Amino acid sequence: MGEELFKSEDARRHGMWCDGFVPEVYDLDSPLPCVRGRAWIGYGPSKQDPYEFTLILPRGLRSKDDIDWAALMPADDMTGWLTYSREWKTLVIYPAAAVPG
Repeated sequence: MGEELFKSEDARRHGMWCDGFVPEVYDLDSPLPCVRGRAWIGYGPSKQDPYEFTLILPRGLRSKDDIDWAALMPADDMTGWLTYSREWKTLVIYPAAAVPG
C-alpha cells in the first residue's frame, strides 16, 4: 500500500506512510462486500493519526476466513485502487479498480 500512497504528490510532500490496519467490521452480505476498520497513517518520522478504512472485496466470500489477503493487493505496477482524504481521515481500498500505471 505504501507504494500506491506515495504516487500522490500530497502524500510525498507530507511524508505519509502506513503503520498498519485493524479490521473491525466484515460486511460480506452487502451489495458491495467490504471490510471496515482503522488504519494508522504516519506523517514524517513520528506523528500518526487513525484513519477509517474501507476495503472493497470481491463478491462471493462467505466468511472472513475465505479472504485471501495477499491475493487482494494489486501488483506494484498497478494504480488507481487507493483513495484517501486527509481532511476526513479516510482510506478507500478497491483492488478491482486497479489499472496499469
